Amino acid sequence: MLVESGYQVYGLSRTQPVFSHELFTPIICDITDASALDRTLGLISEDMGANDNTRLASLINNAGYAQVGSIEDVPVDLVRKQFETNVFALLDITKKVIPIFKKQGEGKVINVGSVVGHFAGPLGGVYSASKHALEALNAAMRMELHRYGIKVIVVNPGLTDTDFHATAFTTIDGFKDASDYGRWYKQYARRHMQGIPAAAVARIISNIVSNPNPKPRYIVGGRERLVLLMRKLLPEGMFYSQVEGRAMKIDN
Repeated sequence: MLVESGYQVYGLSRTQPVFSHELFTPIICDITDASALDRTLGLISEDMGANDNTRLASLINNAGYAQVGSIEDVPVDLVRKQFETNVFALLDITKKVIPIFKKQGEGKVINVGSVVGHFAGPLGGVYSASKHALEALNAAMRMELHRYGIKVIVVNPGLTDTDFHATAFTTIDGFKDASDYGRWYKQYARRHMQGIPAAAVARIISNIVSNPNPKPRYIVGGRERLVLLMRKLLPEGMFYSQVEGRAMKIDN
């Protein structure tokens, strides 16, 4: 959608994307590798420098994955790996881009979080913790960078219809068979195979990039808005009792 609006897009990913467009430049880069990230940003700066009128409009932080599993089951090294990708790599690239935005006097940092950055459910605590951390970083950056003309926005989708969750369920392969939570893992997988169309999230992000005065937060999905409203209105014990009841119920 961004290229259709005339934006030059540099897309960083670990694998070669299928999408192709003259305004889309795919770059293979593991964002958890600091030296590779430095080289990649150098290449982008050189490419942008070829046109004196080119300015960096936005940084869109949407890399990440979900580590599924109970707190008891997930090894600490996998928790660290989750935070390396979802938090520390995001923080690293953002800190490297902020000076560019400050020099320009404007720019947008768009962080793709999740509704589970506001609450946690069974078997998703590690992923939720990484998104809770993102919420804190996002709030602090928004206040710190406002005076420099830099806008910091967070997008909170719920379950999105991509291969994201199919990939997430491979993260339990090392412990699911011996786990006391095995039957819940199977049900969790069945319940998380459909979600919000990815195009709906992409449309929101595209609108943020082109909007000179975006809101600080965008929640994607009607059910997601309802859940967050319940989180605000219900007593904490009642809310989490509802979450537990739905998540840990075994279908016949």
